[in-house]
Amino acid sequence: MTTHNCPCKNPPFSYLNYDTVELGIDETNGRFAEVSIQNCKHCQTIWLHYFVEIEGFSGNIKWFKAIIDDTVLDSLTVENALEHIERAAWYFYGGSYYGSGISVGSGKINVD
Repeated sequence: MTTHNCPCKNPPFSYLNYDTVELGIDETNGRFAEVSIQNCKHCQTIWLHYFVEIEGFSGNIKWFKAIIDDTVLDSLTVENALEHIERAAWYFYGGSYYGSGISVGSGKINVD
């Protein structure tokens, strides 16, 4: 059961609302992005979270998170995580690269 009133769907987000499992690091193109699954403690929605920080540059943090179905978990790897987010109907994104606000997007993501 999911609800639009759940804290997982209404920024700002708090790590306290999730059980998080770290999947690993996506080293594609040297980006060393942290990939994790966040399961909402309130509505059990499963989120795929992708966090990348480019060392040595200001305004260098980008993150993306999309709702995924638990059937995706069987085929999910750190290397294809970004593709799964891009295929979602929509995703949240933010970070200092985007002025630290949180926005909704869809489609192709330029993380490099």
